[in-house]
Amino acid sequence: MKTTKRFISGAVCPECRELDRTVLETVASDDDTEGATQVQRRCVSCGFTEIMESEAPANGVVLPRARFERNRAPAAEPQVVRLMDPSNPKR
Repeated sequence: MKTTKRFISGAVCPECRELDRTVLETVASDDDTEGATQVQRRCVSCGFTEIMESEAPANGVVLPRARFERNRAPAAEPQVVRLMDPSNPKR
């Protein structure tokens, strides 16, 4: 079995929320059977481990999401604000 470890820059651990502590480990067996490659991510701080589901062909590697999901809400439209002086009775 051959194991490769790759550091994922900018990745955030979903368990402890530490930045830059995630390693992507690929374990491939010596025989060329389909599904023999296992990809998992591991946090070196807290020990969190997750086995990644492969959606790619056997020769491809699926990478985990590296950043927090941001809200894709549209930006608010600018509005005009009219400032009024309360000491001035005229309008």
